[in-house]
Amino acid sequence: MSGRFIRMVEVFSVTALAVIGLTISAIPAQAYPPGAGGHHATISYSAGTVTATAFETQRVNGDLILTPDPVAIQLWNPGAGFWLTMISGTGNVTYQCWGTATNTFRVHNAYVTKQLVATCG
Repeated sequence: MSGRFIRMVEVFSVTALAVIGLTISAIPAQAYPPGAGGHHATISYSAGTVTATAFETQRVNGDLILTPDPVAIQLWNPGAGFWLTMISGTGNVTYQCWGTATNTFRVHNAYVTKQLVATCG
């Protein structure tokens, strides 16, 4: 209920400014709740499967819109000193890891990088 009230107040203030002849050059985007907007990514491990999700959130006319972002699951190769891309896609990807080694994975895209250490197998 309070979010609805806040949006109505914003609409009223913009309308009032238009009625009295003031011009508005830019209105900053607002996210409800605060911090909801932007790019987000998650990575998790369960039963030998690494899952990564990436999406962008934004508010359009008060509605929360989720848009899938490009995402990749990468595996750290300590011997070579670089990340190997195991799978990539848009929105949600999964990778089945094999063996018994402890590996470092990361979810990676142009906006967010998060790491996860998991023992495969």
